[in-house]
Amino acid sequence: MLQQLGIIKTIVSIPTEANQHLLSRLMALNENRANALIDWQSIFHMIDLVYDGFYTQLNNRYSGILNEKEIQLCCLLKANFSTKEINMLTRQSLQTIYQRKTQIRQKLSIPEADDILLHLS
Repeated sequence: MLQQLGIIKTIVSIPTEANQHLLSRLMALNENRANALIDWQSIFHMIDLVYDGFYTQLNNRYSGILNEKEIQLCCLLKANFSTKEINMLTRQSLQTIYQRKTQIRQKLSIPEADDILLHLS
């Protein structure tokens, strides 16, 4: 899983036309499942292993406050994905990602200029 996530991160970190095409082809491998490239349960498990139970702690503490997409975003941020990389991986617009970050900050009373992860750790 770590290797797969590393490969995906490498592809999305360089937003060339060829890499965007490769990402589209990878995601099309399993058209029956939305976000076929993203197995969130595996990502959550990997985040827990690599980052000392980050997902479990986040989910236990904020599952009633943050929605599923916001928790997913926090996990990708924890794995050091940039906003642009998250955009390419999840196929959400940059605007949507920025809005989600704002919503997380509002829900958790985090000042706009502060790093979300500093308040979650």
